[in-house]
Amino acid sequence: MASVMHGGNLPWIRQPGTVVASCSDGLRPVSFKIERIEE
Repeated sequence: MASVMHGGNLPWIRQPGTVVASCSDGLRPVSFKIERIEE
């Protein structure tokens, strides 16, 4: 996520400026799609 925050992209993600992160809570797992907003 730090790479995307600073303008980088992850080569294995199809959409530039996007990260998929998840919470490791065993009872209530949650996934997040985080997108960079260009200003």
